[in-house]
Amino acid sequence: LNFDLDLTETIKVYAQFQDVRFWGQERTTVASQAPGFDLHQVYAQFGEFPGIGGTDRIGRQILDYGDARLVGALEWLNQGRSFDGVRHWWVSEDESNQFDVFFTQINEDSTVFGGSNGGDSDAYFAGLYERYKYSEQGLIEGYLLYRNTGATFVTTGNTTENRFTVGARWFQGGDDLEFEGEAATQGGDAINGVDIPWLDTYAIHAHLTWKLGGDLAHYLKAEVDFASGDDPNTVDNERFDQLYPTVHKHWGMMDFANWENMAAYSLTYGLRPSERSKLALSWWYFQSMEAGDRFGG
Repeated sequence: LNFDLDLTETIKVYAQFQDVRFWGQERTTVASQAPGFDLHQVYAQFGEFPGIGGTDRIGRQILDYGDARLVGALEWLNQGRSFDGVRHWWVSEDESNQFDVFFTQINEDSTVFGGSNGGDSDAYFAGLYERYKYSEQGLIEGYLLYRNTGATFVTTGNTTENRFTVGARWFQGGDDLEFEGEAATQGGDAINGVDIPWLDTYAIHAHLTWKLGGDLAHYLKAEVDFASGDDPNTVDNERFDQLYPTVHKHWGMMDFANWENMAAYSLTYGLRPSERSKLALSWWYFQSMEAGDRFGG
């Protein structure tokens, strides 16, 4: 259930309500609880922001960037994903360039256990995202993302993680061939000050699609994906963290693999009988980059 109100030409309010329950969850016909009811999105949006221009959106909102390998709406889940925060973006006059800045709070929590023993597990996620469309079917994106997962306790010490992600994505479509490539590296400090080393912590994706044409729009697709795992022979943490992705659409319907500690290879034959339908047969081969680190989530 959506509610959209335009207060002026540049100011609007949006709210999206959802009730996420599965069929038969309430065991009686008179149950009074509604545990799945939630505000999925609620925000105010201001266009032509005074002083700096651009558009500002404040409140609970969906963030979805690139091909959603690192930041996605996760609409495969019944409830999806949304973030509490502020997002500001600028779009060039020809709409070929868009630059986003966002800051969100993932968790707000502060608990006092008594005496001097306190805890603070606030968590934040922020980023810069640049998107440049250089042709009708080609674009380049670059990003800097930061996540702080705070969990500092007087009794147990510092378990805060500060993780930076820097990456780029290139997509080039065409009538016969389509290519996409994305690469990212992470750095910072993990729990208890363990180093997250730049370049040793990485993820790579590439795919090439050959469009065969015909009435059913046949195509062949080859794909490779890599993501570093934690090497048990070092004191660092080299495991790439996929942050907040939409995993399901990338690595098979079985939801077996993540863009973490992964080496994956795929071949796909598919067809698109209409704009809103697709049928595909995929072969996947997965293995871990580091045998001593876990595979998947």
